[in-house]
Amino acid sequence: MAKNYGDVYHIEDWGEPYFAVNKDGHLCVRIYGRDTLPEQEIDVLSVIEKATSTDEKRKKLQFPMILRFPDVLRHRIDSLHAAFSNAIKSYQYGSVYQGVFPVKVNQNKAVVQDMVHFGYDHNYGLEAGSKPELLIAMSCLTKAKPGAYLICNGYKDSSYVALALAARAMGLNAIIVLEMEEELDIVIEQSSKLGVEPVIGVRAKLLTKIQGHFGSTGGKHGKFRLLAKKIYEVAKKLKALNKLHWLKLLHFHVGCMIPTTDNVFDAASEASNIYCTLVKECGAEMMTTLDCGGGLGVDYDETRSSTPMSVAYGLEEYASKVVQAVQDRCDYHGVPHPVLCTESGRAMASHHSMIILEALSATPEPKDDDDEATTEQLHERIRDLSSKLQSFKAETAAHMCMPSHAVHVKKHGIEC
Repeated sequence: MAKNYGDVYHIEDWGEPYFAVNKDGHLCVRIYGRDTLPEQEIDVLSVIEKATSTDEKRKKLQFPMILRFPDVLRHRIDSLHAAFSNAIKSYQYGSVYQGVFPVKVNQNKAVVQDMVHFGYDHNYGLEAGSKPELLIAMSCLTKAKPGAYLICNGYKDSSYVALALAARAMGLNAIIVLEMEEELDIVIEQSSKLGVEPVIGVRAKLLTKIQGHFGSTGGKHGKFRLLAKKIYEVAKKLKALNKLHWLKLLHFHVGCMIPTTDNVFDAASEASNIYCTLVKECGAEMMTTLDCGGGLGVDYDETRSSTPMSVAYGLEEYASKVVQAVQDRCDYHGVPHPVLCTESGRAMASHHSMIILEALSATPEPKDDDDEATTEQLHERIRDLSSKLQSFKAETAAHMCMPSHAVHVKKHGIEC
């Protein structure tokens, strides 16, 4: 019987719902997840064979090669927005979801353009963490739906801020997220110099922290970001300058691969309390958006656990906990529900491509001796084991009958 290599490599575990083994025993890609029809499956071996074949019209491709499946990107974006849409409807949340894709996750031109194109109807935007990423985002978002977010994170010097303000002058919905207090002075200076009024956000340093490698930069000892007290001071400074209307977004990020929905709920609740304080006590009534950052994990080993390579939830559970936490805190404080934004990267892009390497050699799979043994050989082994067992029992019985002092003497090598 032929071996099922789908079971050997646990493809149905880590590959669900996009990768499987087809009836021919080949790895296949299901571009629409569980909704993929049999005739829509892509046989990876067939693709490789076609790519490496030669004819008069096409040059043979060389290894290594990257296979991309853009329809998987479309399905991931649609699935994320469907999850939030269902949660918002279920909890009767009073606002909408509007996400962004972090350019740093995959800076390939085709990928970023696909994200904007496939996310057009969802008002899907981009996040940039450096000047090169900001330039990429500005270029791609010219074809996005008007109002799509351009979240400007990362270290900000004068040239970065000037570029972000230029994006606003182009009509893009660029939001400059402050991570250090001194960045506010740079924004004020560049705004006055260029004559462009900014929209700003502040990045909160939460006390909520996730465990493990991906949470090592979180908590109150994390680099950059502002503790709640410092955020309120920024709001007071803006109010004194009659510029509090610039402040419209609160951002947080507790780490990549958030392991459980309890962590999601706790972080969103803590951030929502800060958001409500800004609105109610600091007078930032123009606040509109709560950016929950990244952290939506991928269950790489499909164990639904809190191990470093897994997460104990799916898209639906994640969206539900975010909506539930924010609604609960806002209702408690009597604050209108904000627009919800996330910066999910790996959860959107990781499934859509694979790298193919050429196998230069192979080691034959070792065979079990039992697989080749005849019936007679197996009987002979049983008889041999039975004989050894009888000998062992006889020696044990003789040992048990020996007087205790004789046993003690024999231990010292003296025969009685």
